[in-house]
Amino acid sequence: GSLLARLQAVQAMDMRVKPAETRAAIDALLAEAARAKRPPLADVFLARKSRAATFAYSGDQARALQEMDALVADIAKSPLAGGVVEAEVEGNRGALLAMMGRQDEAEAVFNKLAPFWDRTRGPGSEDALAVRSELAVLRYRKGDAIGAEQGLREVVRIARATPEFPSHVL
Repeated sequence: GSLLARLQAVQAMDMRVKPAETRAAIDALLAEAARAKRPPLADVFLARKSRAATFAYSGDQARALQEMDALVADIAKSPLAGGVVEAEVEGNRGALLAMMGRQDEAEAVFNKLAPFWDRTRGPGSEDALAVRSELAVLRYRKGDAIGAEQGLREVVRIARATPEFPSHVL
């Protein structure tokens, strides 16, 4: 298939099962994209996001964060700065920071993302509620069980009030 279709298909790969093999497939696609006249920039960035995740699934969280940080820097210099792709990458970066026990840094990332998703997709969107859920979990990890419960109750309240919100996610 086309480079675009293959870059998009990489997003569906289950990198948790065979992260090294997935990374090799992504690397081959990224090399091909680098040779293309006009590579699909958003899909290249999302493939790089998946590549970074393969390191986390391999147990190398530090390398995953290094890859994410480089990707965030590249997106910031691109026409996609400040958009959905950057927010998706930052969300993964925040989750990685939380997994690494860097709760304050993760919280800062999610606090930055919350207004973006509220503004672009709406406060009842899956993305906005996922960020609110992450913030509630971070409160719990930081010892604020009451704040975490309040945060999750708010997520459930908003989700229930949003008719198009998928019930399986709730």
